[in-house]
Amino acid sequence: GDAKNALYYYERALAATPYEAEVLIETADFYQRKQKNADKAYQVLVNGVRGNAFSLPLYQAYTLQCLEVGLDDYGDLALAEIKKQTRSEEYT
Repeated sequence: GDAKNALYYYERALAATPYEAEVLIETADFYQRKQKNADKAYQVLVNGVRGNAFSLPLYQAYTLQCLEVGLDDYGDLALAEIKKQTRSEEYT
């Protein structure tokens, strides 16, 4: 079906560009929304921030996913990193 085909293409894109923020975010979103697999979405984003620590959109997605899976402490740490990368008043 369409979901199976989409999964195949998302996994191929992730394998080809494992640190590309847009690919990571879109793949995580697919896992979260279409596959209803919050843990897999989280793992995609964890791997992403480990390899691309300076992507603000990636850190934002990771922060939200931490909260989605109940890892509030990790979300707080990620938010602190975002604040270091941006003007902190945007996130207070």
